[in-house]
Amino acid sequence: TVISKQNVFLQEKTQKQQKQIVITRDIDVLTTHLTRLSTQEKMGVIIVDQQPDLFGATMAAVALGDHQFVVVISHPEEKHLKVIEQFLVELNKEVLIVTHDLKTLCHHHDWFAQYASSGSVHFFDTMLASYVVNSSQHSHDLITVANTQLHLKLHELPTAYLSQKEYEYLGEVISLLPSIAETLMDALKKTQVVSVYEEIELPLVPVLYRM
Repeated sequence: TVISKQNVFLQEKTQKQQKQIVITRDIDVLTTHLTRLSTQEKMGVIIVDQQPDLFGATMAAVALGDHQFVVVISHPEEKHLKVIEQFLVELNKEVLIVTHDLKTLCHHHDWFAQYASSGSVHFFDTMLASYVVNSSQHSHDLITVANTQLHLKLHELPTAYLSQKEYEYLGEVISLLPSIAETLMDALKKTQVVSVYEEIELPLVPVLYRM
């Protein structure tokens, strides 16, 4: 038992060492790291907000990544979003883009809704899937879903992003999105509600966004 616990500890330590979180606002650095992500089968994408700054901007960060590598863009501007848009459009259509609350993502930028409607980008919404699997669950926010699906005890995401520590924690959470998606895909199959998610709920997202 002691040996098995030591092995688990070493495995978790190795995984943590292998994970890389890059925080940047540099376009060239962003482009380089997005290229690295383009080879993955599943990739998490999320935008987080905070209270308006002195210039009225509310977007605190955009984070993209998988379980080993995450790039976080702090206080993104339109130029950063254009690079991300181009990256998503050029991705292999087999790559699954995992997000949490696709409708909110659409509100941040209309092209998310356009690509979701056209199917040119393949999205998986962990919030929506969680609701379809268990509609009686009290909350379906990202941390609650992560804790429920992966049996974790994560604390809430920051309400303000003032230091590298907050951005790094966001990166840690985003790195879990592909794993959350996998568990929810299994849950959708086990509860026999895949068609409800794929044929009813997900196609409704861009429709509801435009209402």
